[in-house]
Amino acid sequence: MPDRISSPTNPLIKQIRALRHRKDRAGNRSVLVEGIHHVGEAVEAGWTIETLVYAPEQLTSDFARQLVEAQSQRGIRCVALPLELFSTLTEKDNPAGSPGGGTPAAPGIN
Repeated sequence: MPDRISSPTNPLIKQIRALRHRKDRAGNRSVLVEGIHHVGEAVEAGWTIETLVYAPEQLTSDFARQLVEAQSQRGIRCVALPLELFSTLTEKDNPAGSPGGGTPAAPGIN
């Protein structure tokens, strides 16, 4: 069962927002990957996914639902957010899918 967060002041939400800033990304050695297909590509490339957040309403394709389910089964923390909160985490005008935070497998990419 995925975690659920609804508070904009939750520490995870604050951490995800901080990843928008280069200084915070470098300090955490993490990046924010936006968009379900980009998250899928990161998984396929062997990145270590730390947390996957998503709005259930946005998982409209089989690919999206299967990706979240597969990551959950692998033990990756998957967190469901209300659409309103999810929308505050993305920089895209029309967010689709889920942002994931992770560490690139290739050295030197941050």
